[in-house]
Amino acid sequence: MNQSDVVRAVSQATGLGQAQVERVLKSTITTIQDAVRRGERVALPGFLTFTRGERKASVRQSFGRTVKVAAAKVPKVSVGATFKSVVNGRAAAGGSAAAAKKAPAKTAGVKKAPAKKAAATKR
Repeated sequence: MNQSDVVRAVSQATGLGQAQVERVLKSTITTIQDAVRRGERVALPGFLTFTRGERKASVRQSFGRTVKVAAAKVPKVSVGATFKSVVNGRAAAGGSAAAAKKAPAKTAGVKKAPAKKAAATKR
């Protein structure tokens, strides 16, 4: 599904014209990009959260050559629990966050390491 398909689907679902939906979609994307560029966190609960991260400068190997990679600001996106549940078929599309909480994600047998005891100190 590409942007045109999304515009068409939202237009049919809402009864708004495709031109209106396209303007809203483009405006939404631009608003999110501008906010993240300024370092703001943009959260769409249950869907996506957008933040800005920092990548430090580094030196890497590529095909036997040393390549310097400059520091950069990078966009980060994390997926909301409701969206994950919808993708996994555990909640209806457009469902609430409460529905997503009823079906927690299964862990793949991951066990926590035992806590280390603090070393005794003499006074």
